Amino acid sequence: GRTVACHRTFLAPRPGGRWGKADLRAAKTVLGAMRGGFIPLHRGRSGRPMGEAPADDVLAIAEGIEDALTLALHCPEWRIVAAVSLGNMAALELPERFADIVLVFDRDGENTMAARAREAAVDTLLRQGRAVRELRPPEGFKDFNAWHMAELAGQQGGRRA
Repeated sequence: GRTVACHRTFLAPRPGGRWGKADLRAAKTVLGAMRGGFIPLHRGRSGRPMGEAPADDVLAIAEGIEDALTLALHCPEWRIVAAVSLGNMAALELPERFADIVLVFDRDGENTMAARAREAAVDTLLRQGRAVRELRPPEGFKDFNAWHMAELAGQQGGRRA
């Protein structure tokens, strides 16, 4: 319930009037001690603040903001937060009221460090007595935002939104 850090994404204009991440070494940065913190992005079915959420709220945790917002479009009934990074998922300090957790992972291929971080997140939440489900984008897509953008481009005859 308190601010612990500030997540910044630097944007730049793209061809066709679109915007995207700036071509910088660190287009995304976090100021402050974010470990254990998360970014609440969508209140889900109840629409109530985190501290007043009903016990039956499903809490979905995505690695990043873009995937969390994409998930909110497709699963509006879920409460959704962004962990900022996969490595932070196991450290999240979540209210006890959330017993049903959906961990939304990217497809990181054969990345051993990512696999360990995913396992740590699942194990931590299970030890806390929570029900944990894992969700990944369809095969062939790195993350849910990439899948969503491809679907959107296909619906518009190949044009990007």
